[in-house]
Amino acid sequence: MFVEKNLNCTQSEEEEKPQFASLSPDQQLNSITFEEAMDLFKLPADLGEFEDKMITVNNGRYGPYVKHGDANNDSGFFIGESGLSINGVTYKPFVERIGLDFEDDKGYKYINAIYPHFDGEGTVNIYTGTEESQGAGITWSQPQEFVIGEDYKATFRESGRYIGIRIESKTDNIWGLTGYSIEYSYEGRQ
Repeated sequence: MFVEKNLNCTQSEEEEKPQFASLSPDQQLNSITFEEAMDLFKLPADLGEFEDKMITVNNGRYGPYVKHGDANNDSGFFIGESGLSINGVTYKPFVERIGLDFEDDKGYKYINAIYPHFDGEGTVNIYTGTEESQGAGITWSQPQEFVIGEDYKATFRESGRYIGIRIESKTDNIWGLTGYSIEYSYEGRQ
């Protein structure tokens, strides 16, 4: 469900397009207040620049996210500092990728290590997750602490048909994930 915000209530030759915002899971269209509806239009919001690129916060398919740079350039991903507060809600920054099958959705993969590539500094926790079928629920490993600028890999012993990776802030530092490599072996099919 969504809410529409009319920007111009009068007719004109160059009519402005309406804006749309999605309701959060706990909101209902028949009970939302005007103030709650207007709060939905506060995002996206520009937070400022970092390394000559704009930092933008927005609500996405899986919840709030922070973006660094051009939307068409996904070579880098920016995460704000821990304790980021937007509209009175505090977020613990993380990045997560689930459903990795390495072009084989029938075989089992054994994850040996993750080699993350970072900009910035601080300490993060890295997790691997596994699931037997997509959407069945991920079982996450114990976190592996990773010190940016000192460590080069996080070692794991996890296996599954579908793999997930989660990296979350542990300290109040700003960091950027620019990529990662996964060392894995193929275990076969069951």
